[in-house]
Amino acid sequence: MIKLLKPRISVYDCPDAIVFKDDGKRQKIYDQLKVKILRESTISFFTSNVLLEEGRKYSRNCFNVPNGVDIQSFIQSGYRIPKEIGNLSGTILGVVGTFDDRIDLDLIEFILENIRDATLLFVGPLQMKMGSLIKHPRVVLTGKRAYEEIPGFIRRFDVGLIPYRINDVTKAIYPVKLHEYLMLGKPVVSANLPEVEKFSEVVWIANSKEEFVSSIRKALQMNNRIVEKKRIATAKKNSWEKRVNQIERIIAKYC
Repeated sequence: MIKLLKPRISVYDCPDAIVFKDDGKRQKIYDQLKVKILRESTISFFTSNVLLEEGRKYSRNCFNVPNGVDIQSFIQSGYRIPKEIGNLSGTILGVVGTFDDRIDLDLIEFILENIRDATLLFVGPLQMKMGSLIKHPRVVLTGKRAYEEIPGFIRRFDVGLIPYRINDVTKAIYPVKLHEYLMLGKPVVSANLPEVEKFSEVVWIANSKEEFVSSIRKALQMNNRIVEKKRIATAKKNSWEKRVNQIERIIAKYC
């Protein structure tokens, strides 16, 4: 298609690793098309270093442009409290995003068993079977919400979670939710993902279920205004505006 259209430049954007489980034929077709596009595109952008290194096997013009945060959407002084959480009390551990097989349900169950005064609030579309968790009294599922509603939910979090399984797919992820949590000054506890580990100064990184629970407890106990400001400053360095400026500078070199 690129050769047919003959554009002045062509840009390929790769935000995630794509894996077709139990479908080797579709995976082979996808992988072949990806390699073809990489070789034919003028520039290719990748959100993580894992994806970047894979792309560089087929093209020299590959660049790492991570995900960011829309600062303007998160700096409002007040947010409407969503009705789903208006009556919630106690500690709220929150997760924003799509709920699919990247989420570690065993970890979620372990958290509920070991932090019994906490409610787990899941904000986003549900694309996985959650078993008994679907009816758990301390699990709240909001479903898909408009982007402008997300800050209102995160405001109510006591800790933002990134509870992913560790596998080839998640190792290539740069979670958008990371900087959304940080932009509102929230403590963050995450599985040990390569792209999150870079922010270990402002994020609690856990290597096991036990460490995840321990990190949540520490995050709740050690939260203060000084560390909140540090989290916000980190998020501001990773705004979408800065990402767009980076992309514009790269593209300008090829125009």
